[in-house]
Amino acid sequence: MYIGIVGQSTGTGAMFVPASSAARPVLDAAAAQLGLVVNGVAARPRGTALKLRPTRVALWDRYGGASSSGWIQWLLERYEFPFEMVYPPMLDTADLTARFDVLILPTEAVPAGTAPAGPFVPDDAPADDRARAGAISWGRTVPRLKQFVEQGGTLILIGRASAIAERFGIGLADALVETTGRGAPAPLPREKHYVPGSVLRVAVDNTLPLGYGFEKEVDVFFDDSPVFRLDPRAGARASRVAWYPTAASLRSGWALGQHYLRGGAAVIDAPLGRGRVLVFGPEITNRAQSHATFKFLFNGIYYPKAVRE
Repeated sequence: MYIGIVGQSTGTGAMFVPASSAARPVLDAAAAQLGLVVNGVAARPRGTALKLRPTRVALWDRYGGASSSGWIQWLLERYEFPFEMVYPPMLDTADLTARFDVLILPTEAVPAGTAPAGPFVPDDAPADDRARAGAISWGRTVPRLKQFVEQGGTLILIGRASAIAERFGIGLADALVETTGRGAPAPLPREKHYVPGSVLRVAVDNTLPLGYGFEKEVDVFFDDSPVFRLDPRAGARASRVAWYPTAASLRSGWALGQHYLRGGAAVIDAPLGRGRVLVFGPEITNRAQSHATFKFLFNGIYYPKAVRE
């Protein structure tokens, strides 16, 4: 299968599957079950394309389960992505590069506050459950995640988990800050900016692989979500894939101080070593309901390992 810019008629991100006796029934079934539109063409489309390859996907979870991880698990199963669950102790000990190509960390992988803490585990818990206990740590886990990316892995960070990327030195910074009286930046207080559980509109650069298949704009679910800016350390290679283009992005719900979002990035694609860090501020998989933004996750799983042809 190929994905890419295949012409004016199909736009960016159209998929091309070479004809074969095996492909036809698969495509027919997908069209019937998933509402896809499949068109036959007389010849292979011309233009830039990426040949997709299988990827080994890991999804973070914790002892007792995390709802944000559970919904992504359902989503991956629903769309038939092979994947493996990975727990904090494995992140600290396993050879991640040897086992996985893509690691997904949902918002609950990094709890609110400054010090991640693991869940309470009863002393009489089964050994398998105790092996899942723990939490991502800044001092041990985060350097190993950075090494995973530098060695060729793809790290997908959603919501609060984006705090990990800020520690990688890739030029990612918080856009929702103000300068204090002493000249130091500080997070905007809630009396100035607060957007809980609302739908906002972002602009998308759909000529970039992470934005393939999107229109020029898409609605996202924003739940007190992080917003980013790229400082000079990011260099020319890091890309702002989606951003808040106006001072009035609200589509549904309510938003205090939404003008602070203007120009801030919602989605960042940053290279690091031989791999990539893909950062999503909005909840792109929120409760498996935000269908319009599932493509961000799917593109993120496939494109970094795809081969340009």
